[in-house]
Amino acid sequence: MPAESARDQLLNLRNSPDLHAHDPRDLLEVQLAAAQEMFEEHRGEVAPLDFRAREANIEKIRSVADLVPLLFAHASYKSYPMSFITHGRWDRLLKWYDSMSAVPVRDVPLDDVATIDDFVDRLWEHGYYACLTSGTSGKCSFLNHTDADRRLSAEMRMQHWGWPGSSEVGGKLRAYRFAPPSGPNRGLDNWRNSVAHFADPDQVQYLIDEPMRPSHHMEAGALRAAIANGTASPADIARYEEQTAQRAARVAERFEAMVDDIVAHLDEPLLLAGGWARQHQLVEALRARGVAPGRFHPDTIISAGGGRKDPSTPRDVVEQVFRFYGPVRRVNSGYSMSEMSDAHRECEHGRYHFLPWVIVLVLDESGERLLGPAEGRVEGRYACVDVSYQGRWGGVISGDRVVVDSGPCPCGRPGATILPGIERYGELDDDDKVLCAAAVDQYVRGLVGA
Repeated sequence: MPAESARDQLLNLRNSPDLHAHDPRDLLEVQLAAAQEMFEEHRGEVAPLDFRAREANIEKIRSVADLVPLLFAHASYKSYPMSFITHGRWDRLLKWYDSMSAVPVRDVPLDDVATIDDFVDRLWEHGYYACLTSGTSGKCSFLNHTDADRRLSAEMRMQHWGWPGSSEVGGKLRAYRFAPPSGPNRGLDNWRNSVAHFADPDQVQYLIDEPMRPSHHMEAGALRAAIANGTASPADIARYEEQTAQRAARVAERFEAMVDDIVAHLDEPLLLAGGWARQHQLVEALRARGVAPGRFHPDTIISAGGGRKDPSTPRDVVEQVFRFYGPVRRVNSGYSMSEMSDAHRECEHGRYHFLPWVIVLVLDESGERLLGPAEGRVEGRYACVDVSYQGRWGGVISGDRVVVDSGPCPCGRPGATILPGIERYGELDDDDKVLCAAAVDQYVRGLVGA
């Protein structure tokens, strides 16, 4: 029987009774071995990874420092020229997508693809699960997932849903999701799994019936950019404002109807899923209807996502929300990115504990230098290598500023933790840049002939 790979050793820890009972310091040797396995497996297919390795003269990962030159900036996953989409160069966009994928992207027919929505649909139809993230620039990141990646991520999420409490429920719940029902997005993919596991499919309400489409984000972002640089025409602006107002009116009407329905079923266990901004909006709407704090059934499940980084919400939004909700029994909360397979789960003391298969790094603001003493606290840019992925290289530099504490957590679990109060560098500085991104972007553009 072949020896168990380092990657499998880490992933098998997901079956532990308490996922975060393992001290990451004790796992480092196995993590580095798993990163080396992933590096050897993916280097031949992911051309930018090979480029970065040759540039840094790295053949073997012996330390965490060796990983830093191999990380991709989060913006690298939208390094394609926008002209590929505006001019319908779907063959070029597919070639770019293939260059960022760890599996060959082949035999995807493009002859009748007319829009970015068609392009993404075609990828999914052929087993290349492109999960997209939106951006204010008008460009979306494309993150390739294999079917195995999606199944593993769903399994991880379900196994530890509700951590550190129980995820058992006494029957299927009435559910409210403050988002679209579907779309090529990790959050929506996770929600689909949650609904299948916890909710009564006949008792699920969504904020809007339309699926999330890539074109929605790209058109809106492109127009915002055009307005900012003065190239948008008055007709374009008027059309955008009218479409936005119509959509906002539909969403507002549906939201009010969902709130009324929640009020009518407060004595039942409910599933409430949405970002912290929507959760806060729900609290305010319930207060306006005279609902007293603590009225929810104690078996209600709250699934909140998107971090606490939305500048439109109060800094203590999480505390406000839970003061109002009262003693709900299960909460699904953590710190994650679309580039990660699962979330660093939040413990009883509001700290985020590291996943065993994710190597956490803290870098300086430029994303080039590893920070951090062996003990104590360190503040910097969050980066990680998630060794679980088959569909792409798992090393990424985020846009988030975090504080990592290597001291003991008050909850008693071992290992370093990420403290609350995560912020986006882009909100602190409009010109947030990761220096390695330029080199990768230039190399990728050369590959695809842009």
